[in-house]
Amino acid sequence: MADWLASFPLTQHLLELGKSQICKSLRTGPIPQHIGFIMDGNRTYARIKHIELKEGHSAGFESMAKILEVCYDCGVKCATVFAFSIENYKRSSYEIQWLMELAKTKFKQVVGNGEMCEQFGVQIRILGDLELLPDDVRDVLLEAQRITQHNTRAILNVCWSYASRDDMTHSVREIVGKTAKNRLPVKDIDEDCISCLLYTSDAA
Repeated sequence: MADWLASFPLTQHLLELGKSQICKSLRTGPIPQHIGFIMDGNRTYARIKHIELKEGHSAGFESMAKILEVCYDCGVKCATVFAFSIENYKRSSYEIQWLMELAKTKFKQVVGNGEMCEQFGVQIRILGDLELLPDDVRDVLLEAQRITQHNTRAILNVCWSYASRDDMTHSVREIVGKTAKNRLPVKDIDEDCISCLLYTSDAA
């Protein structure tokens, strides 16, 4: 949709009406309780649209926010967004810096007004190795998590500095540490033990 057309109040009204009708239709059938999204394709989008890479990532964040609103409006209880993989640290320093700044901006908006979180009662959970993040980015993400911790209607898991292999490695390290300190008997190490020490253990 052309930017000039999307800016018209009537267009916005029609889009909201359309979204409302779609959600109403979807609610008549079974609704999945947990949906996962992988944020991918922003660079391809930027290339196709002949825009800067950072604008492609920004558009991706905006689209994700709109999709999440539809999900929660339809009755989805939990959504997991794979936003920034540990593998992404291999990208250019410019792109990484922009993604970090984008995360700070978007989550500061959540801290500042939190419209979606307040409207849908969303609790934000940040999953991943946050020690890899710059201090200022980590502080903003954890603040968003803190101010939404008492929301109970829905959950938004944000995987940032996350990778499934790293998640499993983290769990094993935790088990080794607990065993070495005699806080976990070897006989008690099982699948449930490994699962409960994953970053995603409380991902609903």
